[in-house]
Amino acid sequence: MTALSAVQSIVQALLAALGPSQNQRLLRLHTPLGPNVLLAERMQGTETIGPRAPGGSAAAGFKFEVLALSTNAHLQLKELIGQPVRLDLLTQQSATVLRPFHGHVTAFALLGSDGGLARYKLTIEPWLAFLGHRQDAWVFQDKTVMQIIEEVFADYQAQGKLMPAWRWELADASVYPRRSLCMQYHESDLAFVQRLLAEEGLFCWFEHSAAEGDSLGQHTLVIADHNGCLQPNLQTRVRYTQSAAASFKEDSLTRFQEGRRLGPTEMSAASWDHTAVQQSSAQVGGDARLSPADMHLSLRDQPGAYAYENSAQAQRIIQRQLEAIQASACQYQAQGALRQAACATTFTLSEHSSVNPATRWVTLAVQHRGRNNITADLGASLQSLLGKLPQAFAGQAEQANDVPSARAPKPSLFKGPANATDEPIYQAQLLAQDANIPVRAAGCVNERGDIVFDRPQVAGAQTAIVVGLSEPVHTDRDNRVKIQFHWQRGANSAHRLSHLAGSNAPGDDSTGTWVRVSQAWAGANWGGHHTPRLGQEVLVSFIEGDIDRPVVIGSVY
Repeated sequence: MTALSAVQSIVQALLAALGPSQNQRLLRLHTPLGPNVLLAERMQGTETIGPRAPGGSAAAGFKFEVLALSTNAHLQLKELIGQPVRLDLLTQQSATVLRPFHGHVTAFALLGSDGGLARYKLTIEPWLAFLGHRQDAWVFQDKTVMQIIEEVFADYQAQGKLMPAWRWELADASVYPRRSLCMQYHESDLAFVQRLLAEEGLFCWFEHSAAEGDSLGQHTLVIADHNGCLQPNLQTRVRYTQSAAASFKEDSLTRFQEGRRLGPTEMSAASWDHTAVQQSSAQVGGDARLSPADMHLSLRDQPGAYAYENSAQAQRIIQRQLEAIQASACQYQAQGALRQAACATTFTLSEHSSVNPATRWVTLAVQHRGRNNITADLGASLQSLLGKLPQAFAGQAEQANDVPSARAPKPSLFKGPANATDEPIYQAQLLAQDANIPVRAAGCVNERGDIVFDRPQVAGAQTAIVVGLSEPVHTDRDNRVKIQFHWQRGANSAHRLSHLAGSNAPGDDSTGTWVRVSQAWAGANWGGHHTPRLGQEVLVSFIEGDIDRPVVIGSVY
């Protein structure tokens, strides 16, 4: 047999194993290239409740890597970057209604080829991942966090094939105040949005849908603040079994283990408000179910000046911070062939000796791993043609990317079997918590249990230009001034650089917020004022390095 005929024989055997159409496969890949141009061989991926994924995996909400086979070894890789694709997963619910994972191709590589067969790797991520590739500096004034985020998202509408879709699930939108000043400072759009969500105690996840046509479907970002928005999983009741080889009509879990760690029992915070000449403070107690018995562990925070609009805002924010810390201290790890496992959905677990069957569990993160059914002989033939599988997909390799968790490192679910025939067709590893405990993003809590916001810090002072109305001096009651930084963009900026979203440097009193001016003498009913004039260049420092807390400390020639 010639080398060419051997390749053709393997290709024919491969198509026979996968089935002549997508309808006979566990994994079904749809791309703009057309049907059966890329045949899904294997996939692994993670989806998680955000805004941040613990450990850095699936940073934008979900990330899937797919190995695909093709009879065309000369596909133009560039043509698929940014394009919408959909990976369908066959579940036990229906042979025709599949579970879709919709996203965009962010990486596409040829891994190997021989004659008429090639292996490619696709990376699929949400539209939100594209926000990580644009860094910006922008000043937002007098807007709520919802308005700021929607303004950022709007910049991505109609860019290439992106179709940003999102919705808010808020218990009461009125509790979120307008921020007098909020700066995106040399952060990617993704990092900025994630920071704002984390600061407000919001969490998010993606929902997927399939459709005909060029779009192939849609994935929608859901941003929420309460457990009332959680939906029952399509498999509402999950059976627990200790035998992975057991056969049931429905998918089951073979591991469900509790993990706990020590954490604070209460939290308090205070912030000085110079406009009211008083502290805004609050103190909250933790959930007794999550606190160590007979212990008093208090976490006290001083987040800097003017961190809260009032004490009610302080109460809301630190309550959510403590909920995030405590929820991350009591989580459950599960594994099994549960193909409907999805973030922000709830289920009950039956036939587990130490779990109440009435308890509802919410899924926080899922790691999926699946493959289409290829025999060991055919797998060996593919290896001889295309080389070994990448280590991340190899059954024998220990996976470095475990399911995200706020706690620390655990054995991988996907430690492979001794041979390919023992490898499961599909398995998932889940991170879950009691659905009666408020959901807060675990990625905002580090390994020690501290809240992490990753707010940009300003090293040193900057200079800015005083702006305002046409009069030489434009101040408010407290002799504060308005300033415009040199890095702001627009027709009236220092460098006249434009911005796709419009001008952010009007050069008048509509820019920025009132900024305090340091004086040589200042006090109650005494002191002096040396007020900077319009057009003067002033030296600006930042309280505790916070970009949102500027203070003018002098004028410069």
